[in-house]
Amino acid sequence: MCAFKQLGIRYQHSLPLLDTTQLLLQGLPRPGTEATVPLRDFVEWVSIQNSRHNNFFAPKPRYRPYSLPSLSLFEPLLSHCLARWLLVDYKLNSYPYYDLNVVTMYTDFHQSLRITRSIVKFLKETAPDDLYQRINCFLVPLYDETKEIKIPDKKIRVIKHGALSANSSLFIEDPVYVLMINDVIRHLSHDYILKTDTLWKQCYVNIEQDSTRSRRFDSQMDYWCQLTYELLKEPLTKSGLSDTYIPSRLVQLFFILKQCVPEHKLIAMDLSQSRKPSLLQAFKDLCGKGSSYQPSNVLGPNDILSATEPTTFVSDFSQVKHLYGVINDGMKVCQVESLNDFAKDWTDLEQSAKILGANHLEIQAGQLSTSNITVLHG
Repeated sequence: MCAFKQLGIRYQHSLPLLDTTQLLLQGLPRPGTEATVPLRDFVEWVSIQNSRHNNFFAPKPRYRPYSLPSLSLFEPLLSHCLARWLLVDYKLNSYPYYDLNVVTMYTDFHQSLRITRSIVKFLKETAPDDLYQRINCFLVPLYDETKEIKIPDKKIRVIKHGALSANSSLFIEDPVYVLMINDVIRHLSHDYILKTDTLWKQCYVNIEQDSTRSRRFDSQMDYWCQLTYELLKEPLTKSGLSDTYIPSRLVQLFFILKQCVPEHKLIAMDLSQSRKPSLLQAFKDLCGKGSSYQPSNVLGPNDILSATEPTTFVSDFSQVKHLYGVINDGMKVCQVESLNDFAKDWTDLEQSAKILGANHLEIQAGQLSTSNITVLHG
């Protein structure tokens, strides 16, 4: 079992502490009962529940001009960029001693399946047959899938239990590439912490007997919140902030990857905060007196406690890179770059045209080059 369980802590009010898995199984407590939920788990529960009312893993609208950036306008071309990156890195580091293992974590199943199929097709068309035979692709949901999914592709296997599931069976000792393509990091819930005097306190949601919800702050943080706070303690101290969201679920996922796929190489992409510090701030950072800490942007409902729609967190990828490096003891080196820069290195329009056809590839390339998506990769 690879996923980590929440610590069962009881507080002074003696209400039981429920984690997201319990919330999904039981639903929020019924009238007449009480419970306490870390805000992180409550936000996650609301997002999953409201998404599943509309079928969480159903096809998402591919053209959403007023939402977070999508891959839909250039998805085929991006898939080929990813395939080239995988092929070159695999040949340099693992071939022929290990198979080419690719794990794609997802919340948008159909997008991930399209991209994985496109990668497999590209490799079939361009790689030697003996290399192609070594390809193994796995689609792993972020949360447990609610039904069995079977697809006819021999090279692609769909895993039912999510990466964040207590029942996760994910474990690969050999080298593996982990892909998080624009639909994972934004859905990883955060904890909210508040500083009073010199103490940082974690936000919890109290659910009362009449089902009303209220926030409570406690200096006794639960395991993942405390761990994330410790990892960010130094930049938080320098920041001068009195309250902030911290990416505790992202930290948990990075630890799960470290334990369950220890020889992995990560490539993740999503919307990231863009930060251009002033000259004064840059000088302070250089002297070690400034702060590189930037709180995540929270997109969604104004009142999280009465939310009826998913909440999205937009992280600073430089901090994601820092956390990933620290959690992996500095043994995994990553770089952060714009999707445009990544695509410049891995686009070959002539080769892609032979597989996809020449129609609209120039247009896709133009749309890809203007995307505000950021890439983190090894």
